[in-house]
Amino acid sequence: MSETSDTGEATNPYGLDPQRWRFCQEYLTDFIAKRAAIRAGYGERNAQRTGSRLLADPECKRAIRGLLDEQTSQWQATRERIVQELMAIAFANMKEFAYWGHDAITFIPSEEITDAKAAAITEIRKTIDKNGTVRMSLKLGNKLEALKMLGQHIGMFREVTSDDARGAFQRWADAKLNGEEPAVQPREPEEREEE
Repeated sequence: MSETSDTGEATNPYGLDPQRWRFCQEYLTDFIAKRAAIRAGYGERNAQRTGSRLLADPECKRAIRGLLDEQTSQWQATRERIVQELMAIAFANMKEFAYWGHDAITFIPSEEITDAKAAAITEIRKTIDKNGTVRMSLKLGNKLEALKMLGQHIGMFREVTSDDARGAFQRWADAKLNGEEPAVQPREPEEREEE
């Protein structure tokens, strides 16, 4: 994994000269060798040839592969973090944050709430009315929206097309013809009353 320097740029763990290292970094911007060569400071007139030559260079190939692997792992970590945050909201239960009885609500102390559970909290508010009464409130993220987004992420809510329905019917019919018990019975069409 490449470290960053004091200026915020990735350091070069591959032993490339600064211009070739810059080319490797720039290549990941749009995967166009000519443009990467120009952005790295090579001349425009021979940028196409220079970019092709650098892509064929074994040291540059190794550096680009390393940078790609690093970028992919960063994206994966970000993707996993987003799913974790959505799961915290989607599966949060108010009993994890407060308990209540007939006439009182008591919030669980923050030090007793794990970071994973706290991710579901979007707002904690303390208000004092004109009579000096203190009110505390805790708001969790939108559970329904988080469930919807997670469902979409795992492909749970895709639209069923007529091809899908025909495929399901075909599998049912094939099972019946082969003397097997179909896993799912097709639904009978609903009868509609004429108005």
